Amino acid sequence: MTTLTQLYGGGAGPVISLQRSFNITPTFNSQISRLAPVSVQSGAMTSGVPKNILTVNGRGRLLLAAVRAVDATARTLTPDIKIDGVSILSPALVFGAADSGCDLVGVSYYTSDSGLGLWEPIDFQSSLVIDLTSSLTETDKATVHYRYQVWQ
Repeated sequence: MTTLTQLYGGGAGPVISLQRSFNITPTFNSQISRLAPVSVQSGAMTSGVPKNILTVNGRGRLLLAAVRAVDATARTLTPDIKIDGVSILSPALVFGAADSGCDLVGVSYYTSDSGLGLWEPIDFQSSLVIDLTSSLTETDKATVHYRYQVWQ
C-alpha cells in the first residue's frame, strides 16, 4: 500500500470505537460557537427516543462534536455517534447545571476572550450520523455543536 493510498484511501481501516473519559464542566465552553460552526437545537424530543441531529453520506472527517444542556433541569442526554454505520461513542451524560456541556470528539479550551480547538479527527468512508436521546420529553433543551469536512 502506497503512502498516498494510506492518506487518501482510509489505509488505517475503519474506526470501531472511541475510548475517552468525559469531562462535564459546570459552565460550558461559551467559545464553542467559534470552534464548531454548526450549532443545532435539539427540537422536539420524546423521552427515550433517539432524534437524528446530523446525517452525512460519503467520505469525510469529523473534527469536533459537543453536547450542551441549556437549563438546570436534571436530565440524561445520550449522544450516539456512528461512523460508517458503527456506533463508536454513546455515553449517557447526566446534566443538572444550567448551561453545562461536554466535548465528545475533539476538545476545546477557552479563556474569557478566546477559544482554542484541539481537533481529534475521525475519518468516515461512507457515513456519519449523530443522534441524541433525552431522558425527558422536551423541546430545544439541548444543543449539539459539530464541525466536519467532506471529500469527493
